Amino acid sequence: MPNVTVLNVSKWLNQVCILTTDAAALDKINGFSFVNAAQPIGLRNSSGNITKDKSVPLLPVRPIPPPAAKPQNPNDVYDYGVAYAQVHMHNTEFLHNLGFKGQGMQLAIMDAGFYHYQSLPTFD
Repeated sequence: MPNVTVLNVSKWLNQVCILTTDAAALDKINGFSFVNAAQPIGLRNSSGNITKDKSVPLLPVRPIPPPAAKPQNPNDVYDYGVAYAQVHMHNTEFLHNLGFKGQGMQLAIMDAGFYHYQSLPTFD
């Protein structure tokens, strides 16, 4: 679409982030039957400079330190490193230690949040 730049697309959030100053383009986008809602994430003044939205307080940006590796059983088949906490949450290391590694398994999606899971190639 002319005068519209796509900045980001998220299948997970079912959203698109665009940049435009064209009110007619916004009206056209909002008129599409598949558009549920649209909201600005930045305000634009007449000088063309972007100003921060006064209703959203900005927090200071602090670097996020890498997660520390959790201690794991030295007898585990795999060294999960910093991913151990995520693996341990579902007790996956127990299954790996029993020899289950995912070969020949079928998965069932039991979440209504996966929009068009039967037709999107991501889920093939």
